[in-house]
Amino acid sequence: MSTTERTLAAAFRAGQQLRHEMLADGATVAQATAAVAKILKANWPNLKPIAEWPHLERLPRCVKCDGYGYESREVVNRLGCVVTEASVCSCHAGDKYRAMPMAQETALAQVGKVGKRNQSGGFRRWDG
Repeated sequence: MSTTERTLAAAFRAGQQLRHEMLADGATVAQATAAVAKILKANWPNLKPIAEWPHLERLPRCVKCDGYGYESREVVNRLGCVVTEASVCSCHAGDKYRAMPMAQETALAQVGKVGKRNQSGGFRRWDG
């Protein structure tokens, strides 16, 4: 056991003892927990500041999709099997997955164009 682990274990034991004493003296659970948190934070090695935690950047999250943009649900299909079905969520996170409407000029310019695959000149034998 390293020195930091010993220090942290001793701080945890002291915090638990303080918590039991505070609860016996009539302090609320929130006050006792806050006191233990202060003791642990003072002895905790290399604790990141709150701003560096990545999960706080995604708040507030959508209730349906949890901020990912896709809403998934389990449904029973025609054969009686339970499958997971996903759809784009209606929140702002789902905006990046929705198809953007094409401008009318771009749509008209693409009418009648044929891809390279169809311009190959007919059937070719595969000599694999």
